[in-house]
Amino acid sequence: MAPVVCDPEVSGAVVVDKTDTNPVVGIFGGTFDPVHNGHVDVAGRASKLFDKLIIGIYDSPPKNLLFNTEERVEMFSKSVIDKKNIDVIPFSGLAVDFAI
Repeated sequence: MAPVVCDPEVSGAVVVDKTDTNPVVGIFGGTFDPVHNGHVDVAGRASKLFDKLIIGIYDSPPKNLLFNTEERVEMFSKSVIDKKNIDVIPFSGLAVDFAI
């Protein structure tokens, strides 16, 4: 995986070493119940930093949900349909296990 380092010259900037041939993958996880413009904005910005961005929709959080998992996946997928390097998929269990 390509190293990711903070650029000390620019506050909050992230520099990705693109000389590595392995794709750089980012994960953005949450319940997204419902997805809103803030989520979509973060996803759009993150999609510019990574070769591929995976949006993980947590399927069974310990709270009351407005929408079921399939509806949340569909809503987020439609919200980022113009971003070709974003995949929206459901997951269960720990986020760290999902990342592996």
